[in-house]
Amino acid sequence: MKRMFLMACVMCLMTGATLWAQSAEPLTLSYGNGVSRIEIYPDGYKLGSDAPLVPYTGAYVISGSSGGDALIINNESDVKQTFDITFRDLTIESGQWEGAVAISSQTSADTIVLNLYSSGTCLVRSGNHTALASRGNTEAPRIINLSVLDGTLTLETQHEAGGGFAWSSDYNTTFNLVNTLTIDGASSFTNSEQGSVTLKSNFLYTSNNDGTHQKTLAGNSVTEDCSYRYEPVEGAEQHKGICIHCGYQIEPEPCTPSDEWVVKDDQYHGKTCSICGQIVSPELHADLDNDHKCDYCGMVILAEPDRTAEGVYQISNMAELYWFAALVNGTLDTVPQ
Repeated sequence: MKRMFLMACVMCLMTGATLWAQSAEPLTLSYGNGVSRIEIYPDGYKLGSDAPLVPYTGAYVISGSSGGDALIINNESDVKQTFDITFRDLTIESGQWEGAVAISSQTSADTIVLNLYSSGTCLVRSGNHTALASRGNTEAPRIINLSVLDGTLTLETQHEAGGGFAWSSDYNTTFNLVNTLTIDGASSFTNSEQGSVTLKSNFLYTSNNDGTHQKTLAGNSVTEDCSYRYEPVEGAEQHKGICIHCGYQIEPEPCTPSDEWVVKDDQYHGKTCSICGQIVSPELHADLDNDHKCDYCGMVILAEPDRTAEGVYQISNMAELYWFAALVNGTLDTVPQ
């Protein structure tokens, strides 16, 4: 962690860029498991509008997937506030009449500086608002410094009548791209009724073929360790690591099965690799207690019900009911549909 922080400082000094203040260990908040809305304030956050405020004053990482009006950044302190927020593999997809991310000031003194970072594949799609929407007091300055660290960030508005803008320009808002380009390689974009803009990092990554790469901007370079995503190796219970920046690949490694059995298909169950997510160690379903469910993964084992002389199915248990449902839905491989 110290090495990464020092390298970030060196890069910023070399390029003359401003080093924004991020805490060493930002707090990660994720959508899912009942969380569909996150509200961030200068002194803490809420997981839902009616939830209690949790005290916190550091940087945030927001991840997961949610629907409309999912993220609110609110300054109501009567003084300037700075928020450091990273989107990491985040998806916000709003309905037709919903917003996505709201940046809200209550009074003209509620200046907001939003240092917004993006990592991985992120999408912010609004309904009839801008993707990054300013709300509240129209006179309070809002400064959005956006930096794509890796991957892409797409800002999109679905509803044409809403303007199609990526960010609110009708408020006192300044929008800055920091070391970031559009997907077409431009250093800026027109905030017009284009509906969508996709942004990427302006850094150039060159592999050293040893688990490190050179991270270059404006001719200045630093050495970094590779950061990997893991993909299954086809036909083998292995995965390979691929650097998300430079594409360097490490040798395939054996998968690491989890403890829990999961359904693989109608015949087999297996265990999910905790690294790459593929199902490994397949075994046939077993029903030793004759309850029509696999003793390991819980899958209902289909059973064809008896029929009367008139051809009417006589369903007597769950396995036969599931079999009949598959027949009706056309998903039963053992019977011509």
